Amino acid sequence: MKKKISLIIIVLLIISTVSVIFFTDFETLTNISLDIDKIINTIFSSKDNTQKVSDINLISEKNTKKYCETLFSLTKSGKTEFPLYIYDESMFSIMNSAYQKFLDENPEIFWTDNFQIYKIESHGAPIQYKLVIETNTDSELIEKERERLDLEIEKILSQIDKNMSDYEKAIFVHDYIIKNCEYDTELADKIVNGKELSEKDNLQRSAYGCLVEKSTICSGYAKAYQIIMRKLGIECIYIYGTTKTEAHAWNCINIDGEYYNVDLTWDESEDPEEVKYDYFCFTDANRSDSEHMFVTITQHPACTATRYNYFIYNGYYLKEYSFNEASKIISKQLNNDKVYIKFPSKEETEKALYDLIEQNRIFNIIQVSKIRYSYTDTLISIEIE
Repeated sequence: MKKKISLIIIVLLIISTVSVIFFTDFETLTNISLDIDKIINTIFSSKDNTQKVSDINLISEKNTKKYCETLFSLTKSGKTEFPLYIYDESMFSIMNSAYQKFLDENPEIFWTDNFQIYKIESHGAPIQYKLVIETNTDSELIEKERERLDLEIEKILSQIDKNMSDYEKAIFVHDYIIKNCEYDTELADKIVNGKELSEKDNLQRSAYGCLVEKSTICSGYAKAYQIIMRKLGIECIYIYGTTKTEAHAWNCINIDGEYYNVDLTWDESEDPEEVKYDYFCFTDANRSDSEHMFVTITQHPACTATRYNYFIYNGYYLKEYSFNEASKIISKQLNNDKVYIKFPSKEETEKALYDLIEQNRIFNIIQVSKIRYSYTDTLISIEIE
């Protein structure tokens, strides 16, 4: 049974903490400018560990980023330790940023945690450095866990008709993940209370936790959605933001050349069989107008389109309340499990609530004796009993 989602939405360790083993007697690198592609080829093609290029200082920040990105890309094969032929202290912040970018753009890499850089000294030998990426699972299990994740992904993809539109694919996956995964309130509470996380906890926050373990937090929902959308050829970006007190993750998708926000976590429901659509294909303005005001959000394409917003696309939206127009919207939904009416403002919503609910005019449209309803500032949801 799905647990009620806490008002405090958390991204577990969205921004990875990176550790470096610092050292004394730092070796000053010489100022030699070389082509970064040649450097990288030298590093990863060399079988002779005595061949070093540690006397090279990367002048260009762009080249340094490229070097770091190349390093981290090797973890796709399951590798977790690499010799560093190029390293100095000035690279640390760039390497940290490149690592975070790599994780954001590669949600299928679920077994990585932080990384550390070690200095290795041997009498009479050049100083060497080693990059070690910590994992949240036993290295011997990584391949088996990758297979389990791939099987779950293929299971979802096999249920999607290739003739579906991108909108239909996007909403199918949205619904499937929400119905087959529960929000892990226990894990969220551990973060809120600053408790130490186990390897299992860290694994749980990933796409693996969402699709295989069927329990995760917002980061896991967003990364699972990102993986499957990309498999379907739909551009999907991992986004995270922070308020003054909390952090959260969601997605930005591209449908027919326009960008929309999609937030699976906030579309969770207390009922395991129910899916909400308040946050399916919504705009950046809708995000800023919500109860959670974000002070920082990762850079992403502007989401200003409204065509594929769930309520607008399905004809459940009214710019201004009128009983006649509301009747039309409600009547065409009577065969659904739930009836929706979406408005642009709290004022229009209150007009509808007063006329339909307080004045009981809803029963002129729905021929029943009892209904259940709920509402937000811009949405009225009605269940027919």
